[in-house]
Amino acid sequence: MKIKKILFVFLVALIMRIVYAWFFVDASNLILEDQMMYIQLAQQYPSTGFLGVTSDRVPGYPLLVATIYNLFGENNMAVVMVQIFIDSLTCVIIGLIAESVIPRGFLVAGLISALNLNMIILSGMILTDTLFLFLFSIFILLFYHYIKSPNYFKLFMAISMLCLSTLVRPVSYYMVFMLLPFIFWFAIQSKWTFRQMLSSFLMYLIPIVIILGPIQYRNYHEY
Repeated sequence: MKIKKILFVFLVALIMRIVYAWFFVDASNLILEDQMMYIQLAQQYPSTGFLGVTSDRVPGYPLLVATIYNLFGENNMAVVMVQIFIDSLTCVIIGLIAESVIPRGFLVAGLISALNLNMIILSGMILTDTLFLFLFSIFILLFYHYIKSPNYFKLFMAISMLCLSTLVRPVSYYMVFMLLPFIFWFAIQSKWTFRQMLSSFLMYLIPIVIILGPIQYRNYHEY
């Protein structure tokens, strides 16, 4: 029954976004304003690489666009279609977040997000919003389950998703550091041993070093 609900929300979201893209998304308009900037960053990716993106932009979203270009050619509608798929998955994740807090909240939250006009419109634009919301929603879901039932793998995956979302939009950057005091407070309240605290700190630190470390190293030495 749960799988049927997940498929239902996903298909509603997918159909709504495809219909919108069919009637309202014009490939010639996908080069306006900030969209053109991300297209250019993606086109430069083969020569600049992950750390060569201009320092006023994080490299996560241009990497996605560059990967799609590499697979399907420089077809901006292919980017839109991939984002439609990603955004439809986000609606499922939002439903799962709601269900974690409120029993039987999956369909309500999932359908609200599936019909959310802002999400639908942004999925049809070459902007960071769709990818960021997807990664950040996964972070929320994983971190909530970590709080409910702590284990190292959940913490590692949650912080990894947070770091990846920060590589898409730096708006979540402050949370990478602000969550650490909360986790220590949570550990004290839960009466963890020193070994458990140390292991949790390592699970917290490893994805930050791996994912955000190269960017910080580049910025420190070059800027």
